Amino acid sequence: MTTDTAAKPGFLSQFFAAPPRLAALLPDGRFFVRLVPVDPEGDEASTAEQVNLALETLAPFPIAQLYHGHYWQPGSPRALVYAVYRKRFPAEETAAWGEAEIVVPAFVSLLTDPAPAGSTRVLTSPDAVTVFHWGDDTFVPTQAIVHPFAPDTDDAGRTTARDQVLRSLGADPGTVEDWDYPVLHRVSDNGEVTFLSGERPLVIPADLAAALDVRDADEIAYRRGIQRRDIWLWRGCAALVTLVLLCTVAEGALFYGKSQQQKAANLILNDKQEVATLTATEQSTLRAEQIFKRRLPVLELVNFVAQAGRRAGSFQFTRVIAQLTKDNLPQLTLTANTGSLQESNNLLTALKNLPECKTVEFTTQPSMGGNRGGPGATTADPNATATYQFVMRVVFNADAIRPENAKAPAATASIP
Repeated sequence: MTTDTAAKPGFLSQFFAAPPRLAALLPDGRFFVRLVPVDPEGDEASTAEQVNLALETLAPFPIAQLYHGHYWQPGSPRALVYAVYRKRFPAEETAAWGEAEIVVPAFVSLLTDPAPAGSTRVLTSPDAVTVFHWGDDTFVPTQAIVHPFAPDTDDAGRTTARDQVLRSLGADPGTVEDWDYPVLHRVSDNGEVTFLSGERPLVIPADLAAALDVRDADEIAYRRGIQRRDIWLWRGCAALVTLVLLCTVAEGALFYGKSQQQKAANLILNDKQEVATLTATEQSTLRAEQIFKRRLPVLELVNFVAQAGRRAGSFQFTRVIAQLTKDNLPQLTLTANTGSLQESNNLLTALKNLPECKTVEFTTQPSMGGNRGGPGATTADPNATATYQFVMRVVFNADAIRPENAKAPAATASIP
């Protein structure tokens, strides 16, 4: 019994590979070989019937007690028939045949590759030498001899027996081909069997394998049905295992992707917090830098107000607060006294008309002491002139302090 020797690399390849196929190569010396005439116009079925009839005539035992097979090619007027009495194979040998893809004598390897007319092929097996000669081009040998060896025959005796058989056939030594003992190479899913004779591939198609097989046709058909079922079951199991593995890998990849996504989200959240902190720090730094670099020219700003006040009337500034607005614009908050409410309105109008001023807010305030001369009028002496106190908030444009204005002399103002 030989095993399919197709490539089986690696653990995974062996795991997913199809179950190994077997072939039983039987000893050539146990078979008798005959060439029987058949109808060249018939088909394989009619040829099989003619072979059975010929065996019933040739064999000393009923055909039911024989293991037999035959080789025939369409158009050939003969068929090569071989048979053996079943009791020549003990039960322990035939028990393994049920797992074999093909059960044939080893010499059928000489028949797989059609030979040209005049060819002679020789196969020396452990127990016999087989010689087939093709005298015509019908692909079926015209002469076939199987010469068994005695169990104690040495190599010299085997060579002598081979030469005697070739001489009995009158074969031309120049056309004799010695073939190596066949080894099973692979069995395809459709039943095609491939042997190797040395480096020579010998392919037996599925239909030819059924005729060469020595087992009963019904047994072969039943076994092939079981084999096809097993192959499909194996393929289904392999597909199921592959699907489970793919699902496991996909689930692992999904879990890993989710973890990476969550990690990225956490990093983004942390980055946002850090960015917000850095942005606030940058804005504070920028604002501090702007305040630091930009010295607020209080006297120059007061100069604008003083010049406008000189045109508007007589004022006494009692308090000045300089600062920057949220928009980094210079701002003055002034507290002043004037002798007339009209003069304060004139100052308000004059400041609004200045291009350097952006906004001006005016608010009157009551002074400490009695009220005389109307709203906002204050005086400490009944005989003194009434005064008005007001608060004015002036916001300047960003370009209010120009170099020429910064160099201009400031007007005199009373600033405590």
